[in-house]
Amino acid sequence: MHLLHCTITNHINFKRMNTYTLITNQIIANIKNAKSWSDMINATSPVNITGRPYNGINRFLLGKSKYKSRIWGTFKQITQYGGRVKKGEKSSIVALWMRYKPKDATGATEERWYLKLYHVFNVEQCTFIDGNEYLAQLEGKLNMDAIPATADKVVSSYLKREHIQLVTVQNHSTPYYSPAKDLISITDHLLYKNNNEYLMTLYHEIVHSTGHPKRLHRFDVGSSVFGSHDYSLEELVAEIGANFLSASTGVSYDFMNSVAYIKSWIPHLEQHPRWIVSAASKAERAVESVLNC
Repeated sequence: MHLLHCTITNHINFKRMNTYTLITNQIIANIKNAKSWSDMINATSPVNITGRPYNGINRFLLGKSKYKSRIWGTFKQITQYGGRVKKGEKSSIVALWMRYKPKDATGATEERWYLKLYHVFNVEQCTFIDGNEYLAQLEGKLNMDAIPATADKVVSSYLKREHIQLVTVQNHSTPYYSPAKDLISITDHLLYKNNNEYLMTLYHEIVHSTGHPKRLHRFDVGSSVFGSHDYSLEELVAEIGANFLSASTGVSYDFMNSVAYIKSWIPHLEQHPRWIVSAASKAERAVESVLNC
């Protein structure tokens, strides 16, 4: 009875708050405990109890929790898998884009999207029958997807497929992506501390390149996005996307991911609650484009 009352009360409170603000507030709380974007994304590689990995914005919502287990499930799913949520435990949220086709006065329909929240519990908040072999197997199954391609193959394949010119500069310079020339300029890898630092920098610019009008069209070639209000959002997309790519290709390095850097985003996210949801979604699409999947 207590759990039912708690769930209903939480549901009412969630409804009173803007969905994006609620998501952003939880992520900001996680950011305060994180050391880098990579720390946020890769902390526990969260997975649903059904075996489905959490992607996009949900990596940020669940990836830096206080629980050691990476397995989560809704109240119903926990029950279906032989578990029971402990009395007084508080749920966390995950978000899923849903679509529907409302009819207008003429009877015509136009597809629309909305963000739906689900309440989930970590398995550490639940009790299961001792010796649950399924959970043990799922906990230890670190790679839910196919073996990712190597970094070199991903980079070369993407640049060749999209006909993007890569200019290597033989001195220390600021890396950039030029939409007008569809060109990435970056310092020679020999001048970086290590290959991972070089790749993280290159990934950042590669994600920018996915925004070109002939790809995902996040900006126009003649626009001033790289010097405008939208620049911060595009930078957030590139930063998150670079870390998604690093996770997919086995690159691990927190270049430009200091504690001060990641926490500097908090004021931006507080001012623009929709940013983190939008950026994570766009970053995931960018990475899928790069990986050609």
